[in-house]
Amino acid sequence: MLRASDGDVIAVFAKAPVAGRVKTRLAAETGPAGACELYRRIGRRVVAAAARTPHTTVVWYSPSGREPLVRDWLSGIDQLSYRAQPPGSLGHRLRHAFARHFDEGARRVLIIGSDCPAITSRSLSRAFRGLNHADAVIGPALDGGYYLIGLRAPQPGLFREIPWSTGGVFDATLRRARELRCRYRVLRRLRRGAGPPSLTFFQDGPMTQDRIAPRTLALALAVLRVSLGGFLLLWSLEKFFIPQTTVGIWKTFYLVSIGPQLPYAIGAVETVLSLAIIAGLWRRVSYGLGLLLHFISVAASWKQLIDPWGLLSGGRPNHLFLAGVPVLAAFFALYLLREADIWTLDHRRSRPSASPRPA
Repeated sequence: MLRASDGDVIAVFAKAPVAGRVKTRLAAETGPAGACELYRRIGRRVVAAAARTPHTTVVWYSPSGREPLVRDWLSGIDQLSYRAQPPGSLGHRLRHAFARHFDEGARRVLIIGSDCPAITSRSLSRAFRGLNHADAVIGPALDGGYYLIGLRAPQPGLFREIPWSTGGVFDATLRRARELRCRYRVLRRLRRGAGPPSLTFFQDGPMTQDRIAPRTLALALAVLRVSLGGFLLLWSLEKFFIPQTTVGIWKTFYLVSIGPQLPYAIGAVETVLSLAIIAGLWRRVSYGLGLLLHFISVAASWKQLIDPWGLLSGGRPNHLFLAGVPVLAAFFALYLLREADIWTLDHRRSRPSASPRPA
Protein backbone atom coordinates (compact mmCIF):
# COMPACT_ATOMS: atom_id res chain seq x y z
CA MET A 1 0.00 0.00 0.00
CA LEU A 2 1.17 3.53 -0.76
CA ARG A 3 1.31 6.19 1.89
CA ALA A 4 -1.46 8.69 1.55
CA SER A 5 1.07 11.54 1.52
CA ASP A 6 1.98 11.97 -2.14
CA GLY A 7 2.00 8.69 -4.09
CA ASP A 8 5.78 8.77 -4.62
CA VAL A 9 7.73 5.57 -4.02
CA ILE A 10 11.35 4.82 -3.16
CA ALA A 11 12.20 1.19 -3.93
CA VAL A 12 15.42 -0.11 -2.37
CA PHE A 13 16.99 -3.14 -4.05
CA ALA A 14 18.79 -5.11 -1.34
CA LYS A 15 20.35 -8.50 -0.85
CA ALA A 16 19.76 -10.43 2.34
CA PRO A 17 22.86 -9.90 4.53
CA VAL A 18 24.35 -13.39 4.43
CA ALA A 19 28.10 -13.78 4.93
CA GLY A 20 29.72 -15.06 1.77
CA ARG A 21 26.84 -13.84 -0.42
CA VAL A 22 27.34 -10.07 -0.18
CA LYS A 23 30.44 -7.95 -0.85
CA THR A 24 32.28 -11.03 -2.09
CA ARG A 25 35.22 -9.08 -3.55
CA LEU A 26 35.70 -7.16 -0.33
CA ALA A 27 35.56 -10.44 1.60
CA ALA A 28 38.99 -11.32 0.22
CA GLU A 29 40.40 -8.53 2.42
CA THR A 30 38.09 -8.50 5.43
CA GLY A 31 36.74 -12.05 5.47
CA PRO A 32 33.09 -12.92 4.74
CA ALA A 33 31.88 -11.83 8.19
CA GLY A 34 33.59 -8.44 7.99
CA ALA A 35 32.29 -7.79 4.49
CA CYS A 36 28.78 -8.74 5.54
CA GLU A 37 28.93 -6.42 8.56
CA LEU A 38 29.99 -3.52 6.34
CA TYR A 39 27.15 -4.29 3.96
CA ARG A 40 24.66 -4.39 6.85
CA ARG A 41 25.72 -0.95 8.08
CA ILE A 42 25.74 0.69 4.67
CA GLY A 43 22.38 -0.88 3.79
CA ARG A 44 20.76 0.29 7.03
CA ARG A 45 22.04 3.79 6.39
CA VAL A 46 20.57 3.87 2.88
CA VAL A 47 17.20 2.45 3.92
CA ALA A 48 17.03 4.83 6.90
CA ALA A 49 17.67 7.79 4.58
CA ALA A 50 14.79 6.69 2.35
CA ALA A 51 12.49 6.12 5.33
CA ARG A 52 13.07 9.67 6.59
CA THR A 53 11.48 11.11 3.46
CA PRO A 54 7.70 11.61 3.27
CA HIS A 55 7.47 8.99 0.52
CA THR A 56 6.62 5.30 0.55
CA THR A 57 9.69 3.11 1.04
CA VAL A 58 9.62 -0.45 -0.27
CA VAL A 59 12.50 -2.88 0.24
CA TRP A 60 12.80 -5.29 -2.69
CA TYR A 61 14.95 -8.08 -1.29
CA SER A 62 16.67 -11.10 -2.80
CA PRO A 63 16.73 -14.02 -2.75
CA SER A 64 13.10 -14.83 -2.14
CA GLY A 65 12.33 -16.56 1.13
CA ARG A 66 14.67 -14.31 3.11
CA GLU A 67 12.09 -11.78 4.32
CA PRO A 68 12.45 -12.68 8.04
CA LEU A 69 16.21 -12.12 7.85
CA VAL A 70 15.78 -8.82 6.01
CA ARG A 71 13.13 -7.62 8.47
CA ASP A 72 15.41 -8.45 11.38
CA TRP A 73 18.30 -6.61 9.72
CA LEU A 74 16.21 -3.45 9.21
CA SER A 75 14.29 -3.63 12.48
CA GLY A 76 13.80 -0.25 14.10
CA ILE A 77 13.35 1.55 10.77
CA ASP A 78 9.67 2.41 10.54
CA GLN A 79 7.26 2.62 7.61
CA LEU A 80 8.84 -0.06 5.42
CA SER A 81 7.17 -2.53 3.08
CA TYR A 82 8.88 -5.68 1.83
CA ARG A 83 8.69 -7.51 -1.48
CA ALA A 84 10.77 -10.26 -3.04
CA GLN A 85 12.63 -9.52 -6.25
CA PRO A 86 11.67 -11.84 -9.10
CA PRO A 87 14.33 -14.07 -10.68
CA GLY A 88 16.06 -12.86 -13.81
CA SER A 89 18.48 -10.16 -14.92
CA LEU A 90 18.71 -6.80 -13.23
CA GLY A 91 16.92 -5.27 -16.20
CA HIS A 92 14.01 -7.67 -15.77
CA ARG A 93 13.81 -6.92 -12.05
CA LEU A 94 13.86 -3.17 -12.64
CA ARG A 95 11.10 -3.40 -15.24
CA HIS A 96 9.04 -5.55 -12.87
CA ALA A 97 9.41 -3.18 -9.90
CA PHE A 98 8.59 -0.06 -11.90
CA ALA A 99 5.57 -1.73 -13.54
CA ARG A 100 4.28 -2.96 -10.18
CA HIS A 101 4.44 0.43 -8.52
CA PHE A 102 2.94 2.33 -11.44
CA ASP A 103 0.15 -0.26 -11.72
CA GLU A 104 -0.62 0.42 -8.05
CA GLY A 105 -0.98 4.13 -8.70
CA ALA A 106 2.45 5.55 -7.95
CA ARG A 107 3.09 9.00 -9.36
CA ARG A 108 6.89 8.89 -9.40
CA VAL A 109 9.23 6.02 -8.55
CA LEU A 110 12.89 5.96 -7.57
CA ILE A 111 14.84 2.71 -7.41
CA ILE A 112 18.10 2.81 -5.48
CA GLY A 113 20.73 0.27 -4.55
CA SER A 114 21.59 -0.51 -0.95
CA ASP A 115 25.36 -0.15 -1.40
CA CYS A 116 25.82 3.62 -1.87
CA PRO A 117 26.41 5.19 1.56
CA ALA A 118 26.45 8.72 0.13
CA ILE A 119 22.70 8.58 -0.57
CA THR A 120 20.85 10.91 1.81
CA SER A 121 17.29 12.07 2.30
CA ARG A 122 18.22 15.35 0.61
CA SER A 123 19.70 13.65 -2.44
CA LEU A 124 16.51 11.59 -2.80
CA SER A 125 14.41 14.74 -2.58
CA ARG A 126 16.55 16.33 -5.29
CA ALA A 127 16.00 13.28 -7.47
CA PHE A 128 12.24 13.61 -7.11
CA ARG A 129 12.47 17.30 -8.00
CA GLY A 130 14.39 16.33 -11.12
CA LEU A 131 11.40 14.27 -12.23
CA ASN A 132 9.34 17.46 -12.29
CA HIS A 133 11.24 18.45 -15.43
CA ALA A 134 12.31 15.15 -16.99
CA ASP A 135 11.01 11.67 -17.73
CA ALA A 136 13.91 10.00 -15.92
CA VAL A 137 16.66 10.78 -13.45
CA ILE A 138 19.83 8.71 -13.24
CA GLY A 139 22.55 8.78 -10.58
CA PRO A 140 25.81 7.51 -12.10
CA ALA A 141 28.27 5.53 -10.00
CA LEU A 142 32.03 5.75 -10.33
CA ASP A 143 32.18 2.12 -11.44
CA GLY A 144 30.20 2.82 -14.61
CA GLY A 145 26.82 1.68 -13.32
CA TYR A 146 24.24 3.73 -11.48
CA TYR A 147 23.09 3.91 -7.88
CA LEU A 148 19.67 5.46 -8.62
CA ILE A 149 17.17 5.55 -11.43
CA GLY A 150 13.82 7.26 -11.30
CA LEU A 151 10.83 7.45 -13.64
CA ARG A 152 7.49 9.20 -13.72
CA ALA A 153 5.97 6.71 -16.16
CA PRO A 154 6.83 3.15 -17.25
CA GLN A 155 9.78 2.93 -19.66
CA PRO A 156 10.28 -0.84 -20.18
CA GLY A 157 12.50 -0.30 -23.22
CA LEU A 158 15.00 1.61 -21.12
CA PHE A 159 16.30 -1.62 -19.59
CA ARG A 160 16.70 -3.67 -22.75
CA GLU A 161 20.03 -4.35 -24.49
CA ILE A 162 22.05 -3.17 -21.49
CA PRO A 163 25.37 -4.91 -20.65
CA TRP A 164 24.51 -5.56 -17.00
CA SER A 165 27.33 -6.11 -14.49
CA THR A 166 29.83 -4.17 -16.62
CA GLY A 167 31.29 -0.68 -16.54
CA GLY A 168 29.15 0.31 -19.53
CA VAL A 169 25.73 0.17 -17.86
CA PHE A 170 25.33 3.92 -17.33
CA ASP A 171 26.45 4.95 -20.83
CA ALA A 172 24.30 2.26 -22.46
CA THR A 173 21.27 3.41 -20.46
CA LEU A 174 21.74 7.00 -21.64
CA ARG A 175 21.96 5.78 -25.24
CA ARG A 176 18.71 3.87 -24.79
CA ALA A 177 17.08 6.96 -23.30
CA ARG A 178 18.07 9.03 -26.32
CA GLU A 179 16.83 6.34 -28.70
CA LEU A 180 13.49 6.32 -26.87
CA ARG A 181 13.38 10.14 -26.83
CA CYS A 182 13.18 9.96 -23.07
CA ARG A 183 14.17 13.24 -21.43
CA TYR A 184 16.56 12.63 -18.54
CA ARG A 185 18.54 14.41 -15.89
CA VAL A 186 21.87 13.16 -14.57
CA LEU A 187 22.52 13.45 -10.85
CA ARG A 188 25.83 13.70 -9.01
CA ARG A 189 28.28 10.89 -9.59
CA LEU A 190 28.82 8.90 -6.40
CA ARG A 191 30.84 5.93 -5.29
CA ARG A 192 29.14 2.66 -4.45
CA GLY A 193 30.42 0.47 -1.66
CA ALA A 194 33.31 1.19 0.68
CA GLY A 195 36.58 -0.39 1.68
CA PRO A 196 37.68 -1.28 5.20
CA PRO A 197 39.16 2.18 6.00
CA SER A 198 35.73 3.70 5.38
CA LEU A 199 33.89 1.47 7.82
CA THR A 200 33.83 4.01 10.63
CA PHE A 201 31.97 6.48 8.43
CA PHE A 202 28.92 4.23 8.40
CA GLN A 203 28.43 3.41 12.07
CA ASP A 204 24.85 3.63 13.27
CA GLY A 205 24.11 6.69 15.36
CA PRO A 206 22.77 10.23 15.15
CA MET A 207 25.90 11.72 13.60
CA THR A 208 26.22 9.20 10.78
CA GLN A 209 22.60 8.60 9.87
CA ASP A 210 22.39 11.52 7.46
CA ARG A 211 25.08 13.96 8.56
CA ILE A 212 28.22 12.83 6.76
CA ALA A 213 27.92 15.06 3.69
CA PRO A 214 30.01 14.09 0.66
CA ARG A 215 30.24 17.79 -0.22
CA THR A 216 31.82 18.58 3.14
CA LEU A 217 34.51 15.95 2.58
CA ALA A 218 34.98 17.09 -1.02
CA LEU A 219 35.39 20.72 0.11
CA ALA A 220 37.90 19.76 2.79
CA LEU A 221 39.95 17.72 0.32
CA ALA A 222 39.81 20.49 -2.30
CA VAL A 223 41.16 23.01 0.22
CA LEU A 224 43.85 20.54 1.29
CA ARG A 225 44.80 19.75 -2.31
CA VAL A 226 45.05 23.39 -3.44
CA SER A 227 47.02 24.33 -0.31
CA LEU A 228 49.53 21.51 -0.81
CA GLY A 229 49.79 22.16 -4.53
CA GLY A 230 50.33 25.87 -3.88
CA PHE A 231 53.00 25.07 -1.30
CA LEU A 232 54.78 22.84 -3.80
CA LEU A 233 54.44 25.52 -6.50
CA LEU A 234 56.19 28.12 -4.33
CA TRP A 235 58.87 25.56 -3.58
CA SER A 236 59.28 25.00 -7.34
CA LEU A 237 59.41 28.69 -8.29
CA GLU A 238 62.24 29.23 -5.83
CA LYS A 239 64.44 27.19 -8.16
CA PHE A 240 63.90 29.74 -10.94
CA PHE A 241 64.38 32.88 -8.86
CA ILE A 242 67.07 31.71 -6.43
CA PRO A 243 68.77 28.75 -8.16
CA GLN A 244 71.88 29.06 -6.00
CA THR A 245 69.78 28.16 -2.96
CA THR A 246 68.83 24.86 -4.59
CA VAL A 247 72.48 24.14 -5.37
CA GLY A 248 73.34 24.71 -1.71
CA ILE A 249 70.47 22.59 -0.43
CA TRP A 250 71.46 19.64 -2.60
CA LYS A 251 75.06 19.86 -1.43
CA THR A 252 74.14 20.22 2.25
CA PHE A 253 71.26 17.80 2.60
CA TYR A 254 71.68 15.34 -0.28
CA LEU A 255 75.49 15.46 -0.42
CA VAL A 256 75.33 15.93 -4.19
CA SER A 257 76.93 18.72 -6.20
CA ILE A 258 74.74 19.87 -9.09
CA GLY A 259 75.41 22.30 -11.90
CA PRO A 260 73.91 25.80 -12.01
CA GLN A 261 71.45 24.85 -14.76
CA LEU A 262 69.92 21.80 -13.08
CA PRO A 263 67.70 23.79 -10.64
CA TYR A 264 65.77 25.16 -13.63
CA ALA A 265 65.02 21.65 -14.92
CA ILE A 266 64.02 20.46 -11.44
CA GLY A 267 61.83 23.53 -11.01
CA ALA A 268 60.09 22.91 -14.35
CA VAL A 269 59.23 19.31 -13.42
CA GLU A 270 58.02 20.31 -9.96
CA THR A 271 55.92 23.14 -11.43
CA VAL A 272 54.09 20.73 -13.72
CA LEU A 273 53.55 18.37 -10.79
CA SER A 274 52.26 21.13 -8.51
CA LEU A 275 49.78 22.33 -11.14
CA ALA A 276 48.56 18.75 -11.63
CA ILE A 277 47.98 18.46 -7.88
CA ILE A 278 46.12 21.77 -7.72
CA ALA A 279 43.85 20.67 -10.58
CA GLY A 280 43.45 17.14 -9.22
CA LEU A 281 44.77 15.54 -12.42
CA TRP A 282 46.09 11.95 -12.46
CA ARG A 283 45.49 11.74 -8.73
CA ARG A 284 47.19 8.43 -8.01
CA VAL A 285 50.38 9.52 -9.78
CA SER A 286 50.46 13.24 -8.93
CA TYR A 287 49.48 12.85 -5.28
CA GLY A 288 51.86 9.92 -4.94
CA LEU A 289 54.78 11.85 -6.42
CA GLY A 290 54.00 14.84 -4.20
CA LEU A 291 54.06 12.54 -1.18
CA LEU A 292 57.32 10.92 -2.31
CA LEU A 293 59.09 14.23 -2.95
CA HIS A 294 58.13 15.63 0.41
CA PHE A 295 59.08 12.40 2.17
CA ILE A 296 62.55 12.61 0.62
CA SER A 297 62.81 16.25 1.68
CA VAL A 298 61.82 15.50 5.27
CA ALA A 299 64.04 12.42 5.47
CA ALA A 300 67.04 14.42 4.24
CA SER A 301 66.68 16.79 7.20
CA TRP A 302 66.64 14.04 9.84
CA LYS A 303 69.53 15.58 11.78
CA GLN A 304 67.63 18.83 12.19
CA LEU A 305 64.45 16.97 13.17
CA ILE A 306 66.10 15.11 16.03
CA ASP A 307 67.81 18.29 17.25
CA PRO A 308 65.20 21.04 16.73
CA TRP A 309 66.81 23.45 19.22
CA GLY A 310 70.40 22.92 18.08
CA LEU A 311 71.48 21.57 21.45
CA LEU A 312 73.53 18.71 20.07
CA SER A 313 75.19 20.58 17.24
CA GLY A 314 75.69 23.83 19.10
CA GLY A 315 74.30 25.64 16.10
CA ARG A 316 71.18 27.64 15.37
CA PRO A 317 67.71 26.27 16.28
CA ASN A 318 66.26 23.90 13.69
CA HIS A 319 62.65 23.90 14.84
CA LEU A 320 61.39 25.32 11.53
CA PHE A 321 62.23 21.97 9.93
CA LEU A 322 59.49 20.41 12.06
CA ALA A 323 56.91 22.19 9.88
CA GLY A 324 57.68 19.66 7.18
CA VAL A 325 56.24 16.80 9.24
CA PRO A 326 52.57 17.95 9.26
CA VAL A 327 52.89 18.81 5.56
CA LEU A 328 54.07 15.25 4.94
CA ALA A 329 51.10 13.96 6.93
CA ALA A 330 48.77 16.14 4.85
CA PHE A 331 50.19 14.70 1.60
CA PHE A 332 49.73 11.20 3.03
CA ALA A 333 46.08 11.92 3.93
CA LEU A 334 45.40 13.40 0.49
CA TYR A 335 46.85 10.32 -1.20
CA LEU A 336 44.80 7.93 0.93
CA LEU A 337 41.58 9.88 0.29
CA ARG A 338 42.21 10.53 -3.40
CA GLU A 339 39.08 8.62 -4.50
CA ALA A 340 36.92 10.89 -2.33
CA ASP A 341 38.51 14.02 -3.84
CA ILE A 342 35.81 14.60 -6.44
CA TRP A 343 36.03 18.37 -6.99
CA THR A 344 38.85 17.94 -9.48
CA LEU A 345 39.39 18.82 -13.11
CA ASP A 346 39.54 15.23 -14.34
CA HIS A 347 36.36 14.34 -12.44
CA ARG A 348 34.49 17.24 -14.01
CA ARG A 349 35.75 16.35 -17.49
CA SER A 350 34.46 12.80 -17.15
CA ARG A 351 31.13 13.83 -15.65
CA PRO A 352 28.17 13.52 -18.02
CA SER A 353 26.01 16.51 -18.80
CA ALA A 354 23.28 17.14 -16.27
CA SER A 355 21.00 18.72 -18.84
CA PRO A 356 17.85 16.92 -19.90
CA ARG A 357 17.69 15.67 -23.44
CA PRO A 358 14.93 17.26 -25.47
CA ALA A 359 12.11 15.01 -26.61
